[in-house]
Amino acid sequence: KQARALRNILVVSEISLALLLLMGAGLFVRSLNRLSAVSLGFSDDHILVADLQVPPPSAAPADAHRNMDFYDNTLRELHSLPGVRSVAAASTLPVSGQGAVIHFNIQGRPPRNGSEYIMANYRTISAEYFQTLRIPLLQGRWIESTDRENTPPIVVINEAMVKTYFPNENPIGKKMQIGATPDNSVPWMIIVGVVGNVMQSLVADMPTEFYV
Repeated sequence: KQARALRNILVVSEISLALLLLMGAGLFVRSLNRLSAVSLGFSDDHILVADLQVPPPSAAPADAHRNMDFYDNTLRELHSLPGVRSVAAASTLPVSGQGAVIHFNIQGRPPRNGSEYIMANYRTISAEYFQTLRIPLLQGRWIESTDRENTPPIVVINEAMVKTYFPNENPIGKKMQIGATPDNSVPWMIIVGVVGNVMQSLVADMPTEFYV
């Protein structure tokens, strides 16, 4: 009798575990279906990604120029390969859960105190980044290869940033600056374009974000 009771307990336990596994698998499949229906804001079709580790530049301007030359030459070589339509580089990729969040301020709207400091995601990119990932241009223009260190600083912002900080107004031509409060030693960047929102994490809302 004890052996039969033990077998019955084991059978019930196995059935319970099987049911739990089936429920877990069903929830997992449903979650995958929901994720596949989420619009990421870009296309990953026919995209090849490579992570290039470049030593961070020192304070010497020559180091910064050497790294810039490395990226320029690498992008140029990749662009020349047969079948390659566009090539771009970025500090961090979408949906990586990574990237910098930084304070910024808008010209003519200095914060009165710390409670008015504003922040947004910050991403450095090369020309053709938006075109490569097919991120839509909603207004203005892209970042172009002619936007260099010796030209006026420009910035492209996303749609979420427009709705949050420029509601009911045209952001093109307005200026913003990195840093919580205005600083005469920091250049003002001219907003030249607005692009679509891009998911940077599958567990967070669309962030306010700007690209330089």
